[in-house]
Amino acid sequence: AALEGEKESGGIYWFSDKLGVLIGDVASIFYAFVVLVPILTQQQHLTGNGVMQILNSKWIIYLIFLLNLFSMFLFMWISKKGNKKQYEIYEESLDAIRKDDYFYREILSKYATGKEIRLYALKDLLLRDMTKVWDEKCNIQDRKLDIQEKIRIRYLIVQALLLVISYTVIGVRGVNGMITGAEVVKYVSALTALGGACQYMVDHFETVLLNMQYLHHYYEYLQLPNRKQTGGKPTADLPPQDLVITFEDVSFKYPGGKKDSLEHVNLTFHYGEKIALVGPNGAGKTTLILLLCRLYEPTHGRILLNGIDIREYDYEEYLAMFGVVFQDFKLFAMTVAENVAASEEYDEREIEEVLEKAGIWERVQKMEQGIHNPLYNVGIKGVEVSGGEAQKIAIARALYKKAPFIILDEPTSALDPMAEYEIYSSFDRLIQDRMAVYISHRMSSCRFCQRIIVLKDGQVQEQGTHEELIEKDGIYAMMWNAQAQNYQ
Repeated sequence: AALEGEKESGGIYWFSDKLGVLIGDVASIFYAFVVLVPILTQQQHLTGNGVMQILNSKWIIYLIFLLNLFSMFLFMWISKKGNKKQYEIYEESLDAIRKDDYFYREILSKYATGKEIRLYALKDLLLRDMTKVWDEKCNIQDRKLDIQEKIRIRYLIVQALLLVISYTVIGVRGVNGMITGAEVVKYVSALTALGGACQYMVDHFETVLLNMQYLHHYYEYLQLPNRKQTGGKPTADLPPQDLVITFEDVSFKYPGGKKDSLEHVNLTFHYGEKIALVGPNGAGKTTLILLLCRLYEPTHGRILLNGIDIREYDYEEYLAMFGVVFQDFKLFAMTVAENVAASEEYDEREIEEVLEKAGIWERVQKMEQGIHNPLYNVGIKGVEVSGGEAQKIAIARALYKKAPFIILDEPTSALDPMAEYEIYSSFDRLIQDRMAVYISHRMSSCRFCQRIIVLKDGQVQEQGTHEELIEKDGIYAMMWNAQAQNYQ
């Protein structure tokens, strides 16, 4: 709701702009009042019949001015009630807003989705759903506009009546010689400006008030305490060779989940270890990694770094200890070097070195600008890379970080067999003496690791070396043998 509210309001800058316009409306009302002061203080000439005496009275001017202000504040109050109805409509429309955002962000804005749309003839299905969402949004917008127009029309009618009375009073005074022709023009202009300023103030007040409601959830979100930033202990002073991370009875449940994704996990990770994390889909492997990196917080238990809860360490420094290639990694429309270094400043020689280690240097050399060539077709010289090439660049990024812990989540899933063999055979050279956690469904990768952890249903079922687990003839042996049969 915070994100949708921020978008619906136009953002804080748009809100600030409208607030400035509202202040300008107040200034216009004050200016009109200053111009009208002479006619308010003018000596009365009560001649003629009762009606003419009333029109010539200075009190009628006061009354007109007060009626303008009263109508303005009355319609501000009415606008407030109308805004409440509009906000209720907006809250009903959150689902449609999110769906519309999804269609634009994930489908219309990504040319890569065109392959699936064409191959599976998804156009009609997508158009049906998109049209349904857009019709719903248009209906919601019509309901909101209907409320706004009803308020605006009523106010305009009242303003028109007040202007007719105002012009009549000024005209009568001009005819009776109480004011000159030039003054008639001046006062008519001032009253017109007053009416216009009051009208604009009502409109802008309504807009600002409604946008304050839209931004309410956004402000609430900004006020939430950052639980991840509570610790302050430095990690930079910890000797890498002494680093030990311990999972102490850790459980985790995703928001809205019915059961724990991880249950009572007890594990220890030592610096320099090469660990394989295996198990069926949904076993909790990636969840464990997200907890290890402190991207998630345990719902039960705690994670320790050298015997101290990781929440006591500086969050940014703790994150700097990990170089990760996630299964759903992302590269960005920046240069190859900036993607690898994650910075504008980098050592070109080191960039080339890690690209060579990851087996992608030869491809980068063929690009027109080498490591300075932008990725993806968002610029004139942007280069599209294949899934396997992108994965190698992501591996190079993890290596360049020189973090003491390297985590590779399915790092060779998009690589061809030869490229995968090269990564496996140079695994120790790539990782060097750092701790590495390696997640893969390709069981052959486990042979390169010193310890294998088997997860199933969120629990650690087995631990040991490849030989120990094969001899145990448990889950790991079953998975190994099932995959080995495909190569016989």
